[in-house]
Amino acid sequence: MSNPKTKLRVSLLSTGNEVLSGDVTDTNSIFLTKQLSDIGLPIEQKRVVGDDLDSLVKAINELSHESEVLIVNGGLGSTVDDLTSEAVSMAAQTQLIENDVAKKHMEDRFGLEVLKKNPQYHQQLLKQTMLPKGADIIDNPVGIALGYKIKINGAICYFAPGVPREMKAMMEQGILPDIQESFSLPPALKIRKLRIFGIGESQVQQRIHQQIPDEEFQGIHLGFRASSPFVEVKLGIDDADSLPLLEKIEKRVRDILASHTISFGEMLPDTMIELMVKHKKTLSLAESCTGGTVASQLTAIPGASQVLEAGLVTYSNQSKSDLLKVPEDLIESEGAVSQAVAEKMVMGTLSTTGSDYAISITGIAGPTGGSDEKPVGTVFIGWGDKKSIYSRKLLIKRERQVFQSIVSSVALDLLRRYILNLPTNIPYFFDDYTRAELFK
Repeated sequence: MSNPKTKLRVSLLSTGNEVLSGDVTDTNSIFLTKQLSDIGLPIEQKRVVGDDLDSLVKAINELSHESEVLIVNGGLGSTVDDLTSEAVSMAAQTQLIENDVAKKHMEDRFGLEVLKKNPQYHQQLLKQTMLPKGADIIDNPVGIALGYKIKINGAICYFAPGVPREMKAMMEQGILPDIQESFSLPPALKIRKLRIFGIGESQVQQRIHQQIPDEEFQGIHLGFRASSPFVEVKLGIDDADSLPLLEKIEKRVRDILASHTISFGEMLPDTMIELMVKHKKTLSLAESCTGGTVASQLTAIPGASQVLEAGLVTYSNQSKSDLLKVPEDLIESEGAVSQAVAEKMVMGTLSTTGSDYAISITGIAGPTGGSDEKPVGTVFIGWGDKKSIYSRKLLIKRERQVFQSIVSSVALDLLRRYILNLPTNIPYFFDDYTRAELFK
């Protein structure tokens, strides 16, 4: 076991032509960085290398010379462009050998009888059982290719597949615990998180520092992470003795940001599912310009079946009339993108589905279709129940997909506020109609 270190140098290496070219977004390194940060290990270096053997060997050698821990992601599969294990054998100056544990794991996953009927496929899969001699296996609880660790140039190097769910399971169940044990790390930082919606990162920081002087944060790590349209506030401590101070500061920050705090770590769709389940209520949606984005966000969450009654994409004017009973003459006189139509869409959704709550969205996502009266980015969001129906007009001038994502989040936030008896007329930093209110 290594001696404890005050500063452990940790590096990441992502592999694959698709990652290097940008065809695939490197969400794995984002996840890895966050997981390591949460146990007090910031990343010192991060590199991306394509499917080139010489480049892989060079990167592994250089990063292992400069780090105590190197985590390499990708290239452990069975195709010709999966070169990581070969590169490791060259960097570690060892040979590739068939690993009995990896072979049994692969055969158990597929079933030996199935593989015997497909000998060519079986032979191809055997490639991912050829691992560097001396490597210690890291289990893959959700996939075929096992990970492993091996010491190279004095660094402990961990290797995991590039498939996100496999990498995440391996990281949480194998790699992180091994790092903590191998380096006698102290217990993970105590971290509290608040997820903020509606105000920007600089405004969040300004509000906190206006009411809590810097000296009161002695012993507290205050951090911010913007992931549009949300901001995550993190409060952390290094030792258990600071826990009372953490709780005190956390309460004050919660009070300062209460109006905009949607959760304490969870994403907004998770928060909404939990809220609706708690109140034993159901929800239906009538989406136009967001094209089912809200429904997609909710159905990605386990437990959505307890909450979501129906999701209707009433994109055309005719569908609004046929499915939601919005009068054709109202659409003609007010326009499909209007307060009156948004509220009628809520009413029709409640009537058609019988759900407890409904949300409607109708707007102009762009880049065309706007006018002087209703420019691109104009959107009306309706919400309510059988007792009361409300709506709100916003102007969100963003690229089409970003517009859809923000509008979907606003729709959920407005219903959340309605259920919790919070004000729904608050200014949002991304809404041109109300943003100036935040700076008064």
